[in-house]
Amino acid sequence: MKKYTLLIAVLLLAGCAQQPAQTPAETTQTSQETQASTEASTAAEEAPSQEGAVVFSAESGFYDHNFSLEMTAPEGAVIHYTTDGSIPDASSEVYTEPLKMSDRSGDKNKLSANKGISLSSDFVPQKFIKKANVIRAVAEYPDGSLSEVSNRTYFVNVHEYPVPVISLKTAESNLFDYDTGIYVLGSTYEKWAAEQTEHYEGWQAEGNYSNRGREWERPVDFEWIGTDGTVFDQECGMRIMGAASRTALQKSFRIIAREEYGNKNFKFPLIPGNMRSDGTGEVKKYRSFIIRNGGNDCDYAKFRDPMIQKLASCGDFETMQYQPVVVFIDGEYWGLYTLAEDYSSHYIENNYGTKDEDDVFDDNNIVIVKKNEIEDGKDEDLALYNDMFDFITSNDMREQTNYEKAASMMDMHSYADYLALLLYTYNRDAYYDGNNWAMWRVRQTGSEEKADGLWRMMLFDTEFSSGLYNDGTDYHDNNIKEVLGRTPSDTDDDGEPYRDPLFLMLSLVENHDFKNELINSMCDMRNICFEKDRVLNEIAEFYEVYSPLAPDTFERFGPDWVLGWDPAGYYGFQSDVVATFFNGRYDVFPDLVEDALECGEQAHIHISYDDTKGTVYVNDKPVPKEFDGIYFANVPIRISGESSEGNAVFECDGCTEENGQLILTKEQTVKVTFE
Repeated sequence: MKKYTLLIAVLLLAGCAQQPAQTPAETTQTSQETQASTEASTAAEEAPSQEGAVVFSAESGFYDHNFSLEMTAPEGAVIHYTTDGSIPDASSEVYTEPLKMSDRSGDKNKLSANKGISLSSDFVPQKFIKKANVIRAVAEYPDGSLSEVSNRTYFVNVHEYPVPVISLKTAESNLFDYDTGIYVLGSTYEKWAAEQTEHYEGWQAEGNYSNRGREWERPVDFEWIGTDGTVFDQECGMRIMGAASRTALQKSFRIIAREEYGNKNFKFPLIPGNMRSDGTGEVKKYRSFIIRNGGNDCDYAKFRDPMIQKLASCGDFETMQYQPVVVFIDGEYWGLYTLAEDYSSHYIENNYGTKDEDDVFDDNNIVIVKKNEIEDGKDEDLALYNDMFDFITSNDMREQTNYEKAASMMDMHSYADYLALLLYTYNRDAYYDGNNWAMWRVRQTGSEEKADGLWRMMLFDTEFSSGLYNDGTDYHDNNIKEVLGRTPSDTDDDGEPYRDPLFLMLSLVENHDFKNELINSMCDMRNICFEKDRVLNEIAEFYEVYSPLAPDTFERFGPDWVLGWDPAGYYGFQSDVVATFFNGRYDVFPDLVEDALECGEQAHIHISYDDTKGTVYVNDKPVPKEFDGIYFANVPIRISGESSEGNAVFECDGCTEENGQLILTKEQTVKVTFE
């Protein structure tokens, strides 16, 4: 494969980083057990050794009738089991006869009846929620030793879901104990509230769920049941994750593999089709991942972040891949979630690294800075970021030599694309607000792509955007102009010295080259990544998956007024809100860019080519065979072609060439052929 390029500008914005079919319940127990056993074998190679552990007569999954479950263990062993999600031990119930697995939908709600979870709402479901049978078992041997824990989840007369089901099993106290439970307000809130002297909102309250670190990690069994019957099961750790969303009734989780639980990685394709950032294959190993409630979008459309991440993957920065899932905790329905990647040094290693012993992408050579603090790496690594920040903000970036040095410290393509994404989606809790941002680099450089030591951006928590709290009607607001008109702060809320990210952004915009790059990046976001039909198609696809699952989630977590309306109708309205914003944003955005950056006359471009013979790129982002976009007449763009058949030949009407660059005019047509 060869790539042939027509250079129209010096700007280069490299791009494009990065469900299974439903199977109905079998009509007989025997046929379902046989099928599940066969399908589960695909994950068996990745599963930990269970020699001497309890063996079940049926695999986890969905059954359309009651059945008897048998458990066996090596001769001389006694089987102990639990049905409440707790880890069994020698004091647990002794297995003496087959257990009846039945429809538990009429059982009294237990975990979901807990209160003291959020100050914003004490909602508990008014109906019996869906439930599953969860069995955890160990074999006790004559010498008193215990086998590894065996785990199963059985859904009886519960309709299968069109997405994977995650069954989390842990002792109730790990979540809801007043002093040690990680899901509740608990004793932490009591102490925190006693110290408050001013009024506070529910989302500001600190509780047990606010605590971080290993002390607030709890053991959990993570079981994945795929739509094709594939089962993956692993003991691991669980924490509450997020910022303000920790205060929600439906909280998010970070799931972590550790050797102390049995395995240091999850060796399973948790997100089907999740390609490595270097484009060399599928990610099939994770050290940690997130089960996310939707963040700020939790009570609304719920898919803003995964949709924006997916569309934004044509930008030159890291994006999280996703998988919608339904979660049960200790057999109780816990709602619709999104399983997503978790940024860490292990994420970089799994997306870029090789098996070489001296691999530059080894997790020990990765530095991640999040909100001005070291997220991964050594404390002294913060100096690498601070040196870059201080140079850019204390020197005149209008001087080209200064800008060139800045570009040797930070990937300007990544940075411009990242800012453009935030500005296009009208993110109100973002980098330029000092929140929800991270950068990464390697400490010791190498010859591999992106092993050059440049700082690059990592996108996450994008959902406080796209008209979330304004019914989508704020698409016409010129947030670009507002952000560029702000004054950075050199102190934080406590008066301590502070490196305001806004200062870095405003310093670079002073440079002519970077300003042009940012303008083109914003045009690319509008014309390519978030092209109107592309966005509407994505909304329709997300709605098709999420809409059948969202009403049950609202029945489980409320709020009350949604249930008083109509959960299905409410969810349809919220999906329409997302469409309203992006429809309107597409139409007005060129005018907002022109007004904010005074970049001159808009220039329309049309490109046509035969996509069976090659691919055409605008600013290194692939465009469809019939492409229409709006750029600016005084801001050169770059067009290139890639084909296995030969050179790309460009015919351009109404273009002006100046110093080897193509300057756009009001109307422009480019025809590309491959010879």
